[in-house]
Amino acid sequence: MFIKNQKIMKQLSTKQLVTNFLVFVGLLNFVVSFSFATYVLFLIEKGVGLWGVGIINACFMFTTVACEVPTGVIADSIGRRRSILISSLVMCLGFIVYFISGSFILFILAEVLLGIGLSFASGALDAWLVDGLQDRNQLLIKDEVFIQKSKSRTIGTVLGCLSGSALGAIDLSLPWLASAILSVFLGLFAYINIREADFAIKSLELNRFSQFNKKIREAILKAIMNKQLMPLMVFGAILSISFQALNMQWTVLFKNDYHFTSFGLGLLFAAISIISALGSHYSKNLRRLINNEVLALFLSQLVTALAIIVCSQSFGQNLVIGSFLIHEFGRGFIDPIKNNFVNNIVQSKERATMLSVDSMFSKSGAFIGLIASGFISNVLPIRIMWLLSGILLAAGTLIFIFFQKRKIETNGV
Repeated sequence: MFIKNQKIMKQLSTKQLVTNFLVFVGLLNFVVSFSFATYVLFLIEKGVGLWGVGIINACFMFTTVACEVPTGVIADSIGRRRSILISSLVMCLGFIVYFISGSFILFILAEVLLGIGLSFASGALDAWLVDGLQDRNQLLIKDEVFIQKSKSRTIGTVLGCLSGSALGAIDLSLPWLASAILSVFLGLFAYINIREADFAIKSLELNRFSQFNKKIREAILKAIMNKQLMPLMVFGAILSISFQALNMQWTVLFKNDYHFTSFGLGLLFAAISIISALGSHYSKNLRRLINNEVLALFLSQLVTALAIIVCSQSFGQNLVIGSFLIHEFGRGFIDPIKNNFVNNIVQSKERATMLSVDSMFSKSGAFIGLIASGFISNVLPIRIMWLLSGILLAAGTLIFIFFQKRKIETNGV
């Protein structure tokens, strides 16, 4: 089987490798986005308040934080393909639990399963791409591929969200059933098209917890001690904290204040995804203009923070939607810039693990943001929550810009 896989991989051109990666990204986002526009509405219909919604999502984030590095170690040990196949299976189970459940505890169980499933794919997928490009001496094109990844993700998200919104107009539980069924096809696509050449399974010694735990501690410590990676991971956590109130409450605000229907929210989410993809596309222009990836990321998020503040203090529908979309445009800059920078400074043999540590920091920030925004939403209106989020992001961004500029001046760049 190993020889067969090796021959198949050698027959794949760089174009085929990139195409398989982008198609999988699009399919993955198509599968998981069926419930994006109706998720909060579904939970509210089941009797869950905003505080409960925050707790349920916090369980998802806590699970991903706990699983990111272990699943990254597993992906670097048993192979990225196997890790992605496990991801599809576990996500399918999570979607099924959501479809059949109606209780708070089962919602949490579903989120735990989805968190585990997505963790198995989060670091493995990018690591599979970058290592494949490196094997073909085509590593220089990864920057462009990450931009194409954002476009592929957008296409999948738009199609999935619109499809899910149409199903949600019939029954808010149907998007979960559709995602469960499509997860099976996602796994089949990965089984057929994701291959690894010259991959030898490393001994994980899973029966020896101390050895496995040691690998995890070493990976986290190595990432923390990396002076290039650590500031970006901390900033990623701040971004995640700042965005959670908007992520969880935008459907409620537009439904209650501007009377958006389920399908109308789907259309708005489609617009959000397209605008975010445009931000990803133009991220390369900002990087070229500033000639410093990290500083480019910080400056782009200062605009994002200002858009959030304007959105929170506006009441006319057009101005609210416009500023909300500008904030999404700014968020589109994050992944291409960050992914390219991180992949430039990590080694192939530990790529999935280090990417998982980076993701763990972001998810930790999301966990904190969900708990905080859910709790505060019981006391303060949504718009005040958004104002506080914008101020937090602006303050954090200005601090990081200051230290980055001082670093550039010190190094004489």
